[in-house]
Amino acid sequence: MQQEYSPFEPIRSFDVPSVALQQLLSGGASLESITSLADPDKRANLSPEQQLSLTEKLKDDYGGDNPVLRTMIGIATNPFIWLGAAVSPAGVDALRKGGTIFGLGRHLSKHVDQNGSLLVNSGITHANALLDGTTIAPGLKVDEHLRRVFKAEQEGVMAESLANAFKGREDEFLNLGMQGVPTNFDEYLEYIARKQGINPKKLTRSIFEGGYVPKDPTRGGRTARHIGTRSEHVKEIVEDITGIEYIYLNGLHKNRTSVIDRLNPTAKIELKGMDPEKAKKFLREARGSEFSKGKRAADDYTGDGVYEISLNRDTGALKGKNYEDLYEENIIARDADETMPHILQPLDHNKMRKVQLTEEVPAIFDEVELQKLIDHYDLQPYLDARRKSYDKSLVMMMGNDKIYKETGRFVADENKLLTLASAFNTHDSAGAVLFNSKNMEMGGNISEAGMDMLSTLMGRDVRNMGSMKAVKDPTQLIEGWVSEATRMFNEGTYVPRNTYAPVTEIHGGVPSSSYKMKGDMNYASLAETTELTPRAMHQRQFHPEAHDWILRKHAQGGVHSGEIVNRVKELKKNAAKTIENNTEAGRETLMMTLDGVGAARRYSKDSSEIWSRFVSHTVDHPTIPGRKILNPELFHMMIQHEERIKKGGGLAAGGGIPFEERFIAGQKWRAKGFDKDGNLIEGEDITTSLLDMINDPSKAPQGGITLADMIGTQWHALSGADRTKELVRDVIIPHMSNRATPSDLMMRGVAIKTREMMGRFADGRIGQMIEGFGPQGKEFISSVREMGEFKDPAGVLAKGLYVGFLGLNMSSVMLNMMQPLIHASMYGGLDSVLPAYKDAFMEVLTYAKNRAAIPRLRLTAEEYADLHRRSFKHVGEGPLGDVLGMTPDVMANLEGVSYAAGQAYGKESALKYATMTLPMKLFEKAELMNRLVSAHTVDRMYMKAGRRVPHALSDAGTFIKDDALYSDWLSDVSRFVQETQFGGSPLNMPLAFMGAGPAGPILSNPLMRMFLNFQTRAFSSWITTGKQISPTRRIRGTDMEIPYWAGDAMRVMGVGALGYEIGKETFGMDMSRGLGMGPMTELFGGAYTPPVIKIPLDAWQVMKGDLELAKSSVPGILPGGIGLIRAMGMMPDLGNQPFLPEMAGALQREYVNWDVSTSDGMVPVYKADGTLVNYDKPFNIIMKGLGINLGSHPKAGEVDGYLVKQREMIIKMENDYIMSLMNNNIPKAQGIKRQFEKKFGVPMKISKSQLRSKMRSLRTSRTERIANTIPEEYRDMYTSTLQEHASRMGMSEEDVLLGNTSRRRTTAGAERTNAVKLDPETIAEIKKQLQQQEIREKPIEEQSFNPFRPWNP
Repeated sequence: MQQEYSPFEPIRSFDVPSVALQQLLSGGASLESITSLADPDKRANLSPEQQLSLTEKLKDDYGGDNPVLRTMIGIATNPFIWLGAAVSPAGVDALRKGGTIFGLGRHLSKHVDQNGSLLVNSGITHANALLDGTTIAPGLKVDEHLRRVFKAEQEGVMAESLANAFKGREDEFLNLGMQGVPTNFDEYLEYIARKQGINPKKLTRSIFEGGYVPKDPTRGGRTARHIGTRSEHVKEIVEDITGIEYIYLNGLHKNRTSVIDRLNPTAKIELKGMDPEKAKKFLREARGSEFSKGKRAADDYTGDGVYEISLNRDTGALKGKNYEDLYEENIIARDADETMPHILQPLDHNKMRKVQLTEEVPAIFDEVELQKLIDHYDLQPYLDARRKSYDKSLVMMMGNDKIYKETGRFVADENKLLTLASAFNTHDSAGAVLFNSKNMEMGGNISEAGMDMLSTLMGRDVRNMGSMKAVKDPTQLIEGWVSEATRMFNEGTYVPRNTYAPVTEIHGGVPSSSYKMKGDMNYASLAETTELTPRAMHQRQFHPEAHDWILRKHAQGGVHSGEIVNRVKELKKNAAKTIENNTEAGRETLMMTLDGVGAARRYSKDSSEIWSRFVSHTVDHPTIPGRKILNPELFHMMIQHEERIKKGGGLAAGGGIPFEERFIAGQKWRAKGFDKDGNLIEGEDITTSLLDMINDPSKAPQGGITLADMIGTQWHALSGADRTKELVRDVIIPHMSNRATPSDLMMRGVAIKTREMMGRFADGRIGQMIEGFGPQGKEFISSVREMGEFKDPAGVLAKGLYVGFLGLNMSSVMLNMMQPLIHASMYGGLDSVLPAYKDAFMEVLTYAKNRAAIPRLRLTAEEYADLHRRSFKHVGEGPLGDVLGMTPDVMANLEGVSYAAGQAYGKESALKYATMTLPMKLFEKAELMNRLVSAHTVDRMYMKAGRRVPHALSDAGTFIKDDALYSDWLSDVSRFVQETQFGGSPLNMPLAFMGAGPAGPILSNPLMRMFLNFQTRAFSSWITTGKQISPTRRIRGTDMEIPYWAGDAMRVMGVGALGYEIGKETFGMDMSRGLGMGPMTELFGGAYTPPVIKIPLDAWQVMKGDLELAKSSVPGILPGGIGLIRAMGMMPDLGNQPFLPEMAGALQREYVNWDVSTSDGMVPVYKADGTLVNYDKPFNIIMKGLGINLGSHPKAGEVDGYLVKQREMIIKMENDYIMSLMNNNIPKAQGIKRQFEKKFGVPMKISKSQLRSKMRSLRTSRTERIANTIPEEYRDMYTSTLQEHASRMGMSEEDVLLGNTSRRRTTAGAERTNAVKLDPETIAEIKKQLQQQEIREKPIEEQSFNPFRPWNP
């Protein structure tokens, strides 16, 4: 009777214990079977007997075909489920103890935080983990919000001003095809484009951000890359707008007197043994206008002693009588080995003297001609609106907001000035980390970033303040700031600082060098160039192109001479001389550009950072008139964090790091100010919390607490964490601020060089020759130029590939929706997650109802935000109200490919929306659902722990106990969503993706890290995040605790096993890929090839014919390409449709013949080559085409692969058995036979044909065996080839002609060499094997068969 076996079941990680147990119980376990079971790649080596699991056996015996019974048996007998249920979820335990889910660093492992950590140095960890136990991470979130608020204020001023300016002209804009009057720069560009007869898509903000493009003065001053192209007109408009804005807002179209404030260090000289009258005369000549009338008359002279003098001649001191001239005389004397004539004292940089210089600034553009240009583009409303936005920004940073709102006047705010000034005091600075300066040492020079900040505050002339040492008393800066800011506000000349560009070889500059990569940034600020460029290279002269543009515009207006034209020509000549001198010295020259638009854009970013970080954001105290307190709405989470860190048990619990070990003992907050004697009043110790300072303002720093104080003080105080501090300063904060890091700039160097090569090719001889071939050649060169000017394709390409691989891909959507079952359940428990799914689903229904009320496919950013606020509990008002972190930008919700802190919701064309955004909507909604589930899981955890949560700040106006509870809850929800759903915020991204670690330079490119975010964060979530909740996990019902990593693994496997059993038995779905520990360890699962590399490799394989197009990654270049390829698998054979191109068939992996079906309704599924794959139910085929594999467990491919592997193993073992016999090794043969019988549970069966075939193969060469496989009707074609290689086959050429197969040649008498000699014992063993088979089965025809005669005559 034939033995019955259970059908094949693929073994997943959840099945392993049950299979191992069945092997042990059946006696079939062996070392080979256990190792094969443990290795997923070797499980197909297990025989049907070894594959059987105890659970499946019980299901077959007691569950039959009942899916409910089979599911219940699977759940009851799967040990992972019971092990997972035995471990209490750590998050709920933490809440029950009265804490928060995330212990604010109490349980942080030293190995995660301290220097030398593998996770930190490799870049696997992320900012939230790195900064656990500090308020830096929540502080950076507040900073992000405040910068958005600042920009919104600027945009609001612009919109209001433009609306007022265009009042009554609404019809004019409607007639142009616009929606209404322009309210921002983008809409103003649309207005200009339509007015100039240009397609608005050709004149966009991105053109102004494309970087610096050299112009060739020998070609009419036009942009060389655009000669003869349609974009030439657009470039001219861009140049005009930027130049007009710069000239007008700087007042360079009028002669004016510029009053420049400068801070000079105090210069002193010792006068000794001089005649009193000569000494007084010397002092009178050595002192300029910065001294009082009495001191200028030397009334303070009292005899020998030290006296102050002017630093230089700028304020009226005579030549040879000021500090700098006297210093030169000393140097000359010293070099001549003579006694130095003057006793000069070191410059005192701690005591700065305000110096006011008056400079006549002549116009460089004719006022009438400029107005003609302004009128031509109708730019006056825009220029007036820009002026108002600058004024508003100045007030927000330095002025009294209330007075400005009521009167429109600028009045300085003393507290703002004090906090701003403190940023320049490196003796007591909280700003070094936010300046991103490695060289900002205590007491050292103010960094270039600090000077750049000063330029942003005070405009371009502040650069004349010179090199500054840090000031201990920041009030020294304030007087100059107030007078300068008031003057500029009243004169209407407050403008951003200058922008710079390199002078290229076109204008006599040095050849392109490593500095050139900075040109791509348009040298936004001097600070951005200090890493690679010596400070002396920056010239306060206009770029030659600026002079060319000014002269060209005057010439176009008919002005070819005159005072202004001659002045500009002279300035151009002076600039050329400077360039020549620098070039001769081998130095690159950076000169100012007329980039008004670029300056405004960078000013908006810089000023938003200054206002966010260095201004104290306060509100009126609710009960104490006149007192200001930190805005609770902004800082409540940071306040509560500090209370828990500093007063709630600190970091010592659970074997973590004690507070005094985490932070430097004795670190102080910023100073409180100065006493009446001018002595610095030290700030409070770092153990003083924000709430302490709110309750007692005398403890607060001078001018109030700023965000820079909160972040910078803790950053300075971090102990033994130099690598952490470096990452915060150089990686995390620049990315939060959307600024390029030095490593980013270096990586962009290659791309920039490539762009330059494209430009040179297009403008070179070959390019010009091709361009002259006609319209096609002209279009080709135009495309090359456009590629050469494309700024940074990585982000755009990554977005496109995401859409190609994830768009319309239900398989990825379904896999993504399992994420809460992994990470949320690991910390929160399934009994919190499952109800959370219900809560989230009800909110999604509300969302759908509210969304249906808006009868448009596309929403504005405002509508998107309002819809979320009305639909979701966890999206509220206020800076920290949205803990879900969803944005209107679909891509920004993924892996940060388009992340930019505070970026606006970009406008899209209908085509771009349809191809880039719409296909991702399913994935977006799945991501939204996941985040909702995670947020509601926290609510359920709080409920289980008996914690009452007020879901809003109180109306008290100050920080109270209910606010502390709310802050704890909000912090937990926000962190829980980030730690379990892995959004694209820099706080939640692996540091390697931002450029840190050895792989950082590669993985910082979004193309190179595609699809790695989940894998990396899943691993770090298990290995790092779990410990930040608690270092141990409790076994339910006992006091036993186990390590966190083991407990979390048990919980994840338990929940995964539960989902696996339900999916397999109830829906026929294999959900194992998205559950259990697989996702946690997928990062180490094998080689990773990013799509940007894999697609070209696959394309090459397709072209060679080695790979089918439909099975390659190439379709991923199309929007929704992978999903469409899968969907084509449920269609009929498209290759045979007369109305479709042949390519359609090549894109099908499989097709369905819907015209044929079996009696039970199954239809055939074929491979693209027409080979039958299997029969399946129509419903299953359609669902599979949509990416939902119902009823496909086990997968057909796995069954096929298993059978192939089993066949290979059987053939191999039989072959090894026969070969052992041929080698007369009977013990080895018998051992193989026993092993076979144990493995497969049946005797080994060797037929006489197998023996005959093996014996024949032992005397037939491989070449002859291959030739045997050629179809008989074609074999004669290859006879000559075989004759040529006859000796290699052990035959003569004549033997080859005896037949067209090896058997026929042998039969015809071909002589062959026999290498095998069988012993009598071996022959007996073979006969015995055949006789045993004869007994077990039907008789074998043996009488006339003697296979041994040729080998043993």
